[in-house]
Amino acid sequence: MTDFSRPVEEITLDVPPEHAGPRIDSYLARRMKWRSRGHFIALFEDGDVRVGGRVVKKSYQVRAGDRISIRLPESYREQFDYASVPLSILHEDDDLVVVNKDGATAVQPTGRYIHDNLLYRLRYHYRDELGMPEVEPAIVHRLDRETSGVIVFAKRPDVATTLARQFAERRTRKEYLAVVHGSPDDSGRVEVPLLSTPDRHVIVDPAGRSALTEYTCEQRARGLSLLAVRIHTGRQHQIRVHLAHIGCPIVCDDLYGVAADRSDERFPGRQLLHARRLTLRHPDGRELTFEAPPPADMATVIDAAG
Repeated sequence: MTDFSRPVEEITLDVPPEHAGPRIDSYLARRMKWRSRGHFIALFEDGDVRVGGRVVKKSYQVRAGDRISIRLPESYREQFDYASVPLSILHEDDDLVVVNKDGATAVQPTGRYIHDNLLYRLRYHYRDELGMPEVEPAIVHRLDRETSGVIVFAKRPDVATTLARQFAERRTRKEYLAVVHGSPDDSGRVEVPLLSTPDRHVIVDPAGRSALTEYTCEQRARGLSLLAVRIHTGRQHQIRVHLAHIGCPIVCDDLYGVAADRSDERFPGRQLLHARRLTLRHPDGRELTFEAPPPADMATVIDAAG
């Protein structure tokens, strides 16, 4: 059985309400298609699958809100050049590390990004590059893979719990930049409920959860606008869906925007959304603000439009 006190590779999956009901082995097979059936059988037999910290059998039926932790033995690691994953550190202290994420790197292992993701890059940075195995980078909030900008990781489990609570209780302040189609009002407020669907899309629906987004237009040119966006709730795809809802989808957003954007040579191959600024309360009590300038691909589009 894997030693759960030893730092190893871990994948964490949260079960949304619409996915509740099936056996956990079937659920994992759908969520982790890159793993074979034989791998899953071995993980359950070795006690490497837990729900809420408790080892479960493959017949366990998943429930809404379950947090599934999967510990992968070292033998599961493939040869991968973790140093090739971009890492730009904005701030670091004994409790946390703040990274300026690019617009091509996943935050956590998922789908075909099982190795080339920011979490594993940080683990490699501390354990292999710096020789600091006591540092255990942990995710406390997320950005979509194609969203660039400020993201914070905790260095210890207790810090992760403290920071994650701040995000859950909406005590952080988050500001984004978005390049969108159209010309919205100089400022505005979008407050419509959002509902996650079984196919992992998000739609505006009265049955969904409340969501509030505010924006200010900073620049307009040639059918595009640069918006400063502040979110007061942290729903999945919130900014993308809310801006599309008012007729101003984000450039290169395939899911909620204009499909032809990817073939337009004026635009880069990612959605133009950037986490510009994040304010939070450090575990030592200080209020800190971290900022990341717009990346080159977004700045190029803005300059060209001007």
